[in-house]
Amino acid sequence: LIYQNFTMGNDIVTSWGYRIINVEEDSPAKRAKLHPYFDYIVGANQLVFGENNHQQFVEIVKSHVNKKLNMLVFNIRTNEQRVVSITPCRAENYDGLLGAIIRFENLEEVMTNPIRVLEVSLDSPAAEGGLKPNHDYLLGTKSKSFASLEDVDRVIHHHMDREVEIFVFDSAMESIRKVAIRPYIGWGGRGALGCDLGCGLLHKYPPIDESKSIQQLYSRNSYQIQSTITEDVIEKSETPQSEG
Repeated sequence: LIYQNFTMGNDIVTSWGYRIINVEEDSPAKRAKLHPYFDYIVGANQLVFGENNHQQFVEIVKSHVNKKLNMLVFNIRTNEQRVVSITPCRAENYDGLLGAIIRFENLEEVMTNPIRVLEVSLDSPAAEGGLKPNHDYLLGTKSKSFASLEDVDRVIHHHMDREVEIFVFDSAMESIRKVAIRPYIGWGGRGALGCDLGCGLLHKYPPIDESKSIQQLYSRNSYQIQSTITEDVIEKSETPQSEG
């Protein structure tokens, strides 16, 4: 992926970034209008993140406590980049310095492997959770984004007979919502979810409907889970992570 350098004016190339998984209310990340799941932080303080230098971001954030920090952000839904000014700070109403859960990922992998809901069986866990065929895309949980069908399968098996909250993008409404699903085998049909999923270029996100405001994606009620930024949650997406 090629981005325009936000200070020098020349093109820069990277396919890595910190995905915004969650944003806490009244936090620096919220005030900076960072958007869950579709926003990626791809650079900060003159540094463009790559596979081998991304851990410097933790130190950059720490060195900018109560000071303005410019970050380069790329949105995979709008395919646009922007410069975001944020002031890391601590407060009692959120954890960490930014008030956001982030995860280091390969953008190209995420953009070419969306997880689309194709069919939903009647009376299945997926139907009870409100999943809608063709329009819904599974994004991930509060701590794990989905880059493959195997990612979904691991989360479902880990939460067998237990409720799990999954972030879902509704392409018809241009909105992100949380869906509570309890996977289980004995519901009377096939699989633990009761829905068919597709992954890859044939199931890519549809073009944005210009008649709908893109701000619908980021409505106040789209995300409410507590969030944090610490070294513990800054990990590569391929690193195994417990779902609990």
